[in-house]
Amino acid sequence: MTAYEYKQQVIIEQKNDKIEALIEGYKEIMRQLNHNRKFSKTEEEKQAYYTARDIVETTLLDITQENILDL
Repeated sequence: MTAYEYKQQVIIEQKNDKIEALIEGYKEIMRQLNHNRKFSKTEEEKQAYYTARDIVETTLLDITQENILDL
């Protein structure tokens, strides 16, 4: 393996680590949002859950796509 290939491999591994961390963060945020949704009493609180979920999912997809396109 050349030095260039090794460097590329390290970069790929770092990006994979970032994506894995994003996914774990996403899971934790969704656990918290789901918990909040379960105890929602008003329609506004339920709608806030769906809005927050959509924002989190969209942001995660955007960040992941940026990292994948950099490979």
